[in-house]
Amino acid sequence: MASPFYLFRKYQKAFLVVAGVLAMFIFVVADPLMTWLQSSSGGRRSANTMVTTWDGGSLNLQQLNSLYKRRLNISEFLNGLIMQAATLVEQEGGTPQPPTLPDFRLQDYNPRLVQIGCLNTRMLADMAKKSGISVSDEVVNHYLVEWGLRRMGDAEIGKLLGRVGLSDKALFAGLRELLMGNFYINSYSMAMGGVMPEERWQDWKRINERIAVEAAILPAEKFLSEVPEPSDAELQEFYKLHKDRIDGTQHVVLNRRLPSPEPGFREPRRVKLHYLVGNVDDWATRLSEEVTDTEIADYYERNKDTQFVNTSTSVSAEGLFDDEKDSPEKDEASSADDSFESDATETPSSEDSKAPAGGKAPAEDESGQLPRTSPFRLAAFQEDAETDTEGAEDDSDTAADAAADNDADSEAEDSPDADTSSETENDSPVKYVPLEEVQDQIRREIAKSKAAVEMQKEIRSVYAGLQSTYNPYGFEVVSARTEDREIPAPPASLTDYAEQARKSNLVVESTILLSDQDVFDTNIGKAVDAQSGRNRVVSRVFNDLELFEPLLAKDFVPTQYESILGRDSSWYIACKTEDVASRVPEFDEVREAVLTAWKKQEAGKLALAKAEELAKQATESGATVTTVARDAGYQTITTDMFSWLAFGTTQSNVQLGDAPPLEAIDTDFMKTAFDLEPEQKVALLNHDHTNAYIIQLDRREQPQDELRKQFLAEANSWHGTQTMNSARFGNAKSQIINQLLTQAGLDRDQLEKFFTEEAQ
Repeated sequence: MASPFYLFRKYQKAFLVVAGVLAMFIFVVADPLMTWLQSSSGGRRSANTMVTTWDGGSLNLQQLNSLYKRRLNISEFLNGLIMQAATLVEQEGGTPQPPTLPDFRLQDYNPRLVQIGCLNTRMLADMAKKSGISVSDEVVNHYLVEWGLRRMGDAEIGKLLGRVGLSDKALFAGLRELLMGNFYINSYSMAMGGVMPEERWQDWKRINERIAVEAAILPAEKFLSEVPEPSDAELQEFYKLHKDRIDGTQHVVLNRRLPSPEPGFREPRRVKLHYLVGNVDDWATRLSEEVTDTEIADYYERNKDTQFVNTSTSVSAEGLFDDEKDSPEKDEASSADDSFESDATETPSSEDSKAPAGGKAPAEDESGQLPRTSPFRLAAFQEDAETDTEGAEDDSDTAADAAADNDADSEAEDSPDADTSSETENDSPVKYVPLEEVQDQIRREIAKSKAAVEMQKEIRSVYAGLQSTYNPYGFEVVSARTEDREIPAPPASLTDYAEQARKSNLVVESTILLSDQDVFDTNIGKAVDAQSGRNRVVSRVFNDLELFEPLLAKDFVPTQYESILGRDSSWYIACKTEDVASRVPEFDEVREAVLTAWKKQEAGKLALAKAEELAKQATESGATVTTVARDAGYQTITTDMFSWLAFGTTQSNVQLGDAPPLEAIDTDFMKTAFDLEPEQKVALLNHDHTNAYIIQLDRREQPQDELRKQFLAEANSWHGTQTMNSARFGNAKSQIINQLLTQAGLDRDQLEKFFTEEAQ
């Protein structure tokens, strides 16, 4: 037998040449590549950049990036684990039930929120460790078994870990930290979970009490002419106060977005995008001509029993493929990821999600899963149910029915059409919608299916070609940065997609320079990258996407609706062609903007002062708001009935109510309005100070005594109790976490500075 070193000796020179080339490649490229990877994920700052410190601990940029990536992978792993387990339970004929465990899946993939959650978890786990709390491997294993609904073995878990790119060591370390933090914060559950009877009454009333107010509207812009010219010193001071803010930011108040009253003079970071678009409908229109009559007839035959039965309750032929009517609407608010916030108020980390409270532990054969009911009932089961019902009747009922049947039969025999009608009823063939009535809809359906396949195949091919062109250019950029040389110009194919669009039947589009919020307001900005299916394009282009690096993306479609809506979505290949950093302009550059903002703010003060004057006048004279305001030349309205709080798109969350047609009302308005006494008049500004309002109670839907009676009648059965209690629990939990982090010496100023610089 030949020696195993035979091939090495035979091709020794070739091996040495290859080894030499590899050595040079590693020496030249590896260090620049690592530098580039670190810089692209950290705003091109050093990996040792300090994020924040606390008593006995600290976190630098490299550690934060590591925690962030691990957290994303763990969330993806846990989601895949429970979904696979739920599928197994369904295959066994069971109904999945959610496990009574902390849910560590992310609900929002906003990078900043996830990073803050990682920091919170690290600090809480550190406190837990100092308090003597520990989590063993057995506890982590128990969590995995239960989260996998007791259906997932080591082999299945191992495959899933490999799919999401997570090692078992990283999984155990991450879950141990999450569990320790969860155990520690739950040790304060007594302080968080208690709801007093008076609080329950207030919660119920804020949803169920409804009022209408009479209001006068005093627009601040009407007072601009009365604002005196400011001195240069006043403008300079105003500029210094607001120069680091970005104009047009929003506040999130009780889950409702409101425009900020504060101006800003910092220019936001802006990017310009260039992208290709492939839309299924456009491709379907082109491919519909290629659909043959044979394909249409085959589709009809295969689906006529499910789609084309012509009954009295059938939909019309025109509506058989009406996705707009039959498909669930996309819910953007449900995504962690989903909505993009440019200036949101602090919210509790999604890492701290609590397990369902008060739920009964599932039996071993029922563990795990999401409640699910089928809209279908099998005919066989219905017949069995009818048979059982009939068998359960007593003898007297049966005898009575038999007598009635005999009478009915006797009467039927006298009818000449009795036998015929019976035969027709039992033996008539199933009626279908004629093929000629639905062939156009079938053609469109087949064309859409073909278009979805062909378009994705084409756009992926184009993306692969662009990525192949970018890779060597990316290495050139890395080398240039490392050697402090001028960045080379990109290949023409990466800067202009027009030729690619012409060859591939795609549409090419470009944007102007846009801020993060502006990008999110576009279809391409809301899309998600095709690889992860979760990270928004707006997040990628403002975080880790390099200039001219191609990104494959698709319209966001909730996972549960993918089969229904996914075929109608658009696909994109996007690149960032320009990236302008945020900057603070000099005072002289923005003097006019500063003057305008100063006058608007002063005008708001004048509007409020006038509103207070009119409110006092109405109170002293006994006149109504309408009378006094109209005499002064201001518009008056009576609002619709409104409540302080309202349920959102579902009853699982609440948000600040609104009082149409009044604009930008906030919690101060609600408190004032619901505390109004009869005939009382109050003046106040809306949230962004664009309007001053004078409000007076118009009517209450129910008197207080009736509200109390209604509350007592349904206090223990009200459907909103759990939601309101959860909201109180979440608020209390957030407050306790903030207190704990403050006690631990968290350097909040350093943390805020880090994120401010990161955003720039």
